[in-house]
Amino acid sequence: MAERSQDAHERFRPRYLAYLEELQTWQAESAIRAGHAPLKLPVVDYGAMTSTVAVCGSPAEVTERLGIMRDMLSLDTQLVMTDMGGMPTETIVRTIELTSSEVLPALAA
Repeated sequence: MAERSQDAHERFRPRYLAYLEELQTWQAESAIRAGHAPLKLPVVDYGAMTSTVAVCGSPAEVTERLGIMRDMLSLDTQLVMTDMGGMPTETIVRTIELTSSEVLPALAA
């Protein structure tokens, strides 16, 4: 999350895609160790992922997305990952600050 959606996506996109590639590597290695052929996973579409399971954007966008998920899935708890690998500490701290000052109060209202 960042004050501007564009900034959030610029920081998140490369890290999220690297994370998803690593998951595919782990899946393949696990399958081979278990004596199975690795699954052929689909190519990851960043836009599709961030419009469905991954939440990234401005505080308003994150609030809206988490609210939709809460209502649709009857969630009362949400795990929020603020570092997809290698994020500078000040960026992580700012995300936590935005979450606590803007997102959580809006979701609680």
